[in-house]
Amino acid sequence: MVVESIFRSVAMSRDMERHHYTRVFEILDREIKPWLRYLDANAQDKFLTQVLSDMGKCALSIIREADLLNEIYVHSFCISALKKYSVFPLPKCHFYKFSRQVLSLLFLSKETKTLPTVKIGMSVLKTVACEFQVCAKKSLVLD
Repeated sequence: MVVESIFRSVAMSRDMERHHYTRVFEILDREIKPWLRYLDANAQDKFLTQVLSDMGKCALSIIREADLLNEIYVHSFCISALKKYSVFPLPKCHFYKFSRQVLSLLFLSKETKTLPTVKIGMSVLKTVACEFQVCAKKSLVLD
């Protein structure tokens, strides 16, 4: 509950300082990941779904306020968030839903044709395509 509250407060905050968002990934990698093995599968799924959803909200808030942050940071945060979705053992629908949210937000922004927006969009599409190819290869092996 505490971790979810931290992630949610960062996502909802109007304070757009990089260290708050960077801390989200640090908490996820260093402090949460080692404890996941102590949760049963059901509790782990619920917890990861909520935490990754809140992390996704952080990424979406960064995209909304991209003009306040460095474009390289916005790009790397979004791609890192996508990678977190693909690494953790959740159904792939969460990964695709988050990808769709990022792309929708990018395409709806006023600066759709700016280079940073295009780069982020292309990176998201490449990441989704790579993930889809991995899933397709796994299903071919199982057939």
